Amino acid sequence: MRWSELIEKVRGIDLGAPGHVPPREHVLALQSLLTQALSSPDCLLDCIERQLGLIELGAEALSKPFYLDDEHNFGVRFPHWAPYMGMSAHEHYEWIVSAVTYRALSIYTYEFEAARDERVLRPRNRFEARAGQAGHIYRAGIHNPWNHGAEWAGSIHFYSLGDSPRLLLEGEPIAGLDFEVQALLEQGDWRQIELRSRLSALALQTALGAAKACVDHVMCQLTLRGALECLALSGSTRVPGILVRAYELGCVENRRRCIELIAAHDRRRAKTWQMELEVAERHFTELLAAADHYRKQGNHDVELDLARA
Repeated sequence: MRWSELIEKVRGIDLGAPGHVPPREHVLALQSLLTQALSSPDCLLDCIERQLGLIELGAEALSKPFYLDDEHNFGVRFPHWAPYMGMSAHEHYEWIVSAVTYRALSIYTYEFEAARDERVLRPRNRFEARAGQAGHIYRAGIHNPWNHGAEWAGSIHFYSLGDSPRLLLEGEPIAGLDFEVQALLEQGDWRQIELRSRLSALALQTALGAAKACVDHVMCQLTLRGALECLALSGSTRVPGILVRAYELGCVENRRRCIELIAAHDRRRAKTWQMELEVAERHFTELLAAADHYRKQGNHDVELDLARA
């Protein structure tokens, strides 16, 4: 099944409207469709190509829904999860259908009634979901995904356009909701993983000086890296063509990854890219040396475009 076919079939399901929840059977029908679509490598590759288009448009486009259909009441998100990274516990309303697109994620759920009535976040279940497996929240629920693995993972989420936080707007704050969930995870190694992730994010923000242009660039490149790791698992003949497009969008590290991946399909192109990259790196080193030379001479107005470095 291709992405366009999936969307056409989803449009054929009555998913209600914001504030009007459809029958659960309709949500289950969407879940079944998504599972079928992910069994085909073409649907996932279509999503990667669509995401490369968003990367071309920049971070603002990436921050918006991956796909939006106001008429049929659904939006789509298509995130990648870096090693040892995840999301804090958060609310969902009306309905949401989620699936793992590649590798595996841990999904934590929490007792909604306890959060609503007692203002506490109480763990309920932990599910281990592998590529192609899907699940849903109907009417109301709290969950968070986490990648405990040393490799990238991915997911896709179809959600109601009426899905928005509510508990956060009612009464006292709930510790852990939409914040770090490390205090709720029982095993110490998980807490260390989360702590390391938070420190890495803080170090990144500090190193970039919170400059918006740099942060936007990092957001695009991290998304691209996730897309590349997804491509690494595919044996489709479409992969080389997608890698050519990804290479043009990549920073140095992502271009190196493109070279590693294209080598399995086209050794000549891999060699050409490697030579291009070596020339570019030498040129960049020369630029840095020249800038340093001029600054040492008192010229502090030298500026370099380091965006693609």
